[in-house]
Amino acid sequence: MSLGFFARGLVLVLAAHALVSTVVALAVLLVERGRQRDALPRTSAGQLWLLRVEPSLAALAVAWIGVPLAFVLWEPRVETEPAGPVALAAAAVGALLIASGAWRAGRVLWQTRCAHAALRQATRAVLPAMPVPAFLVETPFPVVALVGLARSRLFVARAVIKACTADELRTVMRHELAHARSRDNLRRIALIASPDILSWMPAGPRMQDAWAQAAELAADDLAARCPADRLHLASALVKVARLASTPAGPLPASALYGGEPIAERVRRLVDPPPNPSRPSATSPLAAIAALAGGAVLLVPAAYAALEALMRIGLR
Repeated sequence: MSLGFFARGLVLVLAAHALVSTVVALAVLLVERGRQRDALPRTSAGQLWLLRVEPSLAALAVAWIGVPLAFVLWEPRVETEPAGPVALAAAAVGALLIASGAWRAGRVLWQTRCAHAALRQATRAVLPAMPVPAFLVETPFPVVALVGLARSRLFVARAVIKACTADELRTVMRHELAHARSRDNLRRIALIASPDILSWMPAGPRMQDAWAQAAELAADDLAARCPADRLHLASALVKVARLASTPAGPLPASALYGGEPIAERVRRLVDPPPNPSRPSATSPLAAIAALAGGAVLLVPAAYAALEALMRIGLR
């Protein structure tokens, strides 16, 4: 198939996206399988998030920055040039990866909008003196959730306000504010929308769930720094879980409780682990970062490989 100048550039970019993201995703699988869980949940959450988005970051650096620059600088301005079936197939896979990631991102954004609209409709009062806009809602499920991406809003069910003491509510609010400071809602949508093959494999949802668990533990730690606060937060978590007489609906937000098991979180709050030592300066992430950085430095070789790929299957 003969392609014009810009069509050839698009095929090269999409094929590079598919190839680079797939190679880095396979490396991520190897690193994630051998990764030891860090004793600090905040560090563990950061490592898991970076590992999961690394294929997309590498593809962004190589396919969407390096390859277009090389194409503009080095590609001759001929009217048409043939492209082989292998390059076209790789470009189709890249387009499918991007389209599926965009669809997942759109679905989450729509769910977030619907959840926000439903909670605003259920709002009964404004909670004063809060660092973020906070609202009292009347809902069947004991909602305590931070909804939104750029401008998050906190929604707290009336049942939770009635069931918890002032000290318990204070730690609950700190928990949600910890999610706000960490931008966990933005991090979540980045994980969900990552356009790579991990999203098509069991490893993608598994890493996302592991990140979500680590993020909850990290928010617990930031909300309850002293033994008394840890007991208050554990008590509030148990009370909220007991209030949940109906299943939680889909809520793409950072929530204190969403219907998941809470035994590990409560046990960790009541009987906290000993203070861990600082994490080592070396990290498995360094190998992935070096791989992505090396790919950018080797753009000329990568571009030559893509040019060879374009010729495979041509007579």
